[in-house]
Amino acid sequence: MKKTAKKSVQMKSIPLPPLAPKPGIFYSPVNAFAAPGLQGRNAITLANSSAGILEVTAHDPVHFDSLQWVAIALPVALGTPIKGLSVCYQIVYPGGIRPGRTYIVNPSLLELSPRGVSSNLLSDNMQLNASLPTTYTTSAGLAANKTVVGPLTCLLQIVIGDPQDVILINGIKLVTG
Repeated sequence: MKKTAKKSVQMKSIPLPPLAPKPGIFYSPVNAFAAPGLQGRNAITLANSSAGILEVTAHDPVHFDSLQWVAIALPVALGTPIKGLSVCYQIVYPGGIRPGRTYIVNPSLLELSPRGVSSNLLSDNMQLNASLPTTYTTSAGLAANKTVVGPLTCLLQIVIGDPQDVILINGIKLVTG
């Protein structure tokens, strides 16, 4: 219990910055869900703070090859032009900062076509491991002049090297324009 209480106190004392001033649609992460990994089970735990921040934790280390994902539905009108994806996040390292131990990787944007075929519109292999509140924006792999033709989902792969570490996700922004 002491470990959980310690995490909560640290998380509430660290405000996250507003998203970058680009046109877009902001999504709260509070309706996110954990997608099962290779073993068909979730190794990560999701909790929403009173401030609407998604807290991602694990009881045991979660390695890159475990393929643990946080999925967030992004409702948007058909025909909306897409320019990129922003992730506002922070990694809290209670045991001391050691970047590369806990991070978000492969921020991706999936679209389900009217024919029921899922396609990866955007995928970035950058490791997001900032210990300060940060907004990362990417358009990696996104086709020019892309417009929405079906439901969108943001996927964030999670790696937690130390179960004391916490990933905070403040929001997702679909950059439009």
